[in-house]
Amino acid sequence: MLLKTVIRLFFAAALLVAGVSMIVLWRSSSVERYPQAGRMEKLESGTQISGPIPLPAPGVPEPERQGGLPFPAANTPLFGPPVNAPVLLPVSPPGAMSDVVRLPPPGFEMPKSLRQRPDIVTPDISEPLPERLRRGGFKAGNAAYVRIFKREGILELWLRKGKGADERFTLFYTYPICYFSGLPGPKQRKGDYQSPEGFYAVSEKQLNPASNYHRAFNVGYPNAYDRRLKRTGSDLMVHGGCVSAGCYAMTDRNIAEIYGLVEAALKAGQKETPVHIFPFRMTDEAMKAEFSSEWFNFWANLKDGHDRFEASGKPPVSYVCKDRYVFDPQKNALGGCARIAGW
Repeated sequence: MLLKTVIRLFFAAALLVAGVSMIVLWRSSSVERYPQAGRMEKLESGTQISGPIPLPAPGVPEPERQGGLPFPAANTPLFGPPVNAPVLLPVSPPGAMSDVVRLPPPGFEMPKSLRQRPDIVTPDISEPLPERLRRGGFKAGNAAYVRIFKREGILELWLRKGKGADERFTLFYTYPICYFSGLPGPKQRKGDYQSPEGFYAVSEKQLNPASNYHRAFNVGYPNAYDRRLKRTGSDLMVHGGCVSAGCYAMTDRNIAEIYGLVEAALKAGQKETPVHIFPFRMTDEAMKAEFSSEWFNFWANLKDGHDRFEASGKPPVSYVCKDRYVFDPQKNALGGCARIAGW
């Protein structure tokens, strides 16, 4: 009887040792193939990422530049990650303006971008900038104005021409937005992956020449209007890299040109560059089509500022009074209003 018991215990111990050995071998093999796997398990919702974490996926090659993101395979859609996919991006080194991107919370469904279309090609500009400036009668250092239309997926850069009564902003170039996240409607809270809409201003302090996404400027969200509505979030940029989790992303070459002209304007004396962001072209027909939207009244308020620029060729000075944008300085004189300003 004692001998049988000893034999049973011996075989049980042998099976246990064999099982533990197999688990150890499997774990070491996984870590060797995907050394970041253990780190991924420890990341929680809202954790700031200190560098790109590669997810093993068929057909996606390794990152091709330091601090960059994997370039998609030929059959991968160019504009946006799959719905529900986590956004894994690097952040700026210590001391630089932050390009903070956070993991979505568990169960969060990423809003599908209107720019998530594989049929759209985002070209770089081939013609040299000095030639295009000269042909249009512009020069680096002219005051700048940036206007973005979400649905159309474009960024317009306007430069000031003329003097005195003839002074107007003239469209210099229309750039395709490579990627933005979310749908028409304002950004309301941190982590909603919406790109902002409204009236913003960029000062020289908001420029980031050392961005991980080549060049970047912070649009100034939340502005005075957003803060009155207790909207949250930060670090909303126009930048390069062609990837976004709430920002407006361009190709590196295009952002270099946009950034360069905005920077030149600020260094030449423009105190702030207005950045006005609209959900779509603010035509009467487009507004009628959106009459049932929950954002109709907000968009009608944006259209007021949009139409003032169309009529005058000058970006209106924007204020927030209570819960509305106001563009009449006389109303601001009544008190209780705050001007939309850069940092």
